Amino acid sequence: KPRYITRYVQPPRLQEERKAKRDLFMRIGQLRGRLGIIRMLLYPLRQMLGMAGKMDKADRRTGTQNTALAYFRKRLLALVESSLPFSVKMLQDGDFESECYESYGEKLNQPVSAHSKVDPETGEFLIYGYDLLSKPYCKYAIVDKDGNLSHRLDVEIPRPVMMHDFAVTKNYTIFLDMPLIFDPKRMARDWQYSYPFRFDASIKARFGICPRYAKSMDEFTWFETRPCYVFHTMNAYEDPENPRKIVLHSCRFEHIELEFDNSASPALVKWTFDLDTKEMTEELIVDNGKDTLENPVEIHGEFPRINDSYVGRVNRYGWFVEQDSDKGTFIAVVKLDLQQRSVAGCIDFSSSLGKPPGTMTGGECVFAPNTTTITTTEDGGYLMTFLYDTAAKESYYCVWDAATMAEAPVVKMKLPRRVPYGFHGMWVSEEQIQSGLH
Repeated sequence: KPRYITRYVQPPRLQEERKAKRDLFMRIGQLRGRLGIIRMLLYPLRQMLGMAGKMDKADRRTGTQNTALAYFRKRLLALVESSLPFSVKMLQDGDFESECYESYGEKLNQPVSAHSKVDPETGEFLIYGYDLLSKPYCKYAIVDKDGNLSHRLDVEIPRPVMMHDFAVTKNYTIFLDMPLIFDPKRMARDWQYSYPFRFDASIKARFGICPRYAKSMDEFTWFETRPCYVFHTMNAYEDPENPRKIVLHSCRFEHIELEFDNSASPALVKWTFDLDTKEMTEELIVDNGKDTLENPVEIHGEFPRINDSYVGRVNRYGWFVEQDSDKGTFIAVVKLDLQQRSVAGCIDFSSSLGKPPGTMTGGECVFAPNTTTITTTEDGGYLMTFLYDTAAKESYYCVWDAATMAEAPVVKMKLPRRVPYGFHGMWVSEEQIQSGLH
């Protein structure tokens, strides 16, 4: 029987603001336009007067923890770009308890990106974070399966950029140095709309690939391509026939502004990097945007996901949510056969729930493996997400068969209140919950 529980993760920042009954800290959404500049200039004065919370750059414990989740060492970790991971203990009934920031023996003190990765075979937590104010603009670290900070490296890039995701293979790590540049002067363009990030089309996009345990920048191989941006990678792996060739699947924006105009629709692409010849290729995952029936399909989407047990390993299938290029909303979940470079299935959210076209919109679809069968396949499992009925103003939790991509949901549960799509989600199994209780 399904049970619906909603709780806020309770980092110190939220606790302080609840006690004060008002905002104490600046949020990234407030750093827009000239009003954002004024807020930044007034913030030190507000701190002196006791009207604002203390935001010490050296202390990475003031995050909102609202972007993504990872499961590491029997704990769910709430992640956000600007702070350390915040641990959450899952309880028997599906509820949870907020615990504390994780610094792994007080040895880790850097921002930990929301898309740091857990290796499904070694159990390592591969961490990176970017800094917008001072060099090094990117830091990389590895925490081993026992919770020891086992490796770290300052990644030298020439300018502060938004590096929202990276990718790992069994033996390599891939950093994305894309031209979405931190530029506070951009906020002066208007009063309340412009973010302090600027896409600079005069700067090429770069991919930096290094061995997982690289000790210096001398071990990096850099690849350049035309200006573009990647918010989210799907997966990366080493070519089975040539482990010095690295394959990366991701969503590529030709141009991006954080104001998110609807024209910025990402395409699903495959990059291949040859570490010996220093050559790279780029191709659409689904060539010419056509499905297996040769019907023209405009495939634009984001929030790519895979079966997480294949992170950094060769995978055949991936899923993403398709974007309505006119409205910018997400209207369907699409399954890709990456080997055949074809669409292997598509579930339209509105049609699935028997609603008029475009009525149901959703967010990222999370994959959960089916553990009830003896034999398991890569796509043997379920996809789940929250949907919103824009006409009836109602939220649903829905689950579909990820293998068959049958339109009818396996589970459809109307929720008692509106649930925002959020950014990223995660499936935690009963086995993981039980292991965290002992």
